[in-house]
Amino acid sequence: MQHSLFALSLDEPQHLRASTKSFDVVDDAKGLVLGVQALFYDLGYCSITEMRLSSGRRVDVIGLDRRGRFAVAEIKTNLADLRSDQKWPEYLAFCDRFYFAVPVNFPIEIVPTETGLIVADQFGGEILRPSQHHIMTMGRRNRQIMQFARTAGMRLRKYDRQSGVLGRQMNAEGSSGH
Repeated sequence: MQHSLFALSLDEPQHLRASTKSFDVVDDAKGLVLGVQALFYDLGYCSITEMRLSSGRRVDVIGLDRRGRFAVAEIKTNLADLRSDQKWPEYLAFCDRFYFAVPVNFPIEIVPTETGLIVADQFGGEILRPSQHHIMTMGRRNRQIMQFARTAGMRLRKYDRQSGVLGRQMNAEGSSGH
């Protein structure tokens, strides 16, 4: 299914463009998260979900690129979720790019025009409206890079412990004389 709204230019954030891809209808946040993470990866970002910011707020998906730039995507699966979200402007100081990510059947014309817009399914996503560039202070950026790294590292350790990978690696290293 493709969106029927067309853009005049990708360089003008207030305009939407039609999707060039066909997306499955997704009715849960997990599917959208997977698609946004795949899109961020394709754009050169590593990403994590549900990261707590220094403000105490938690973002749905945050990506970090090799230059230390952050992209944030807030997942919205339905109209009521978008209408009730009054906190999203607080995220702008914590990213260089901000997007709402929605399923293909979402009424995209009601997504705030001052934000970027991603349509996604569980396999990938596409930017229909680019995000305006937001400026992060250098101090905040440096603290957030550290928070991103620590969050990712703690999650990796937890995953390794749960999957038994850590024990197998240590046994392999111990048996090889390291």
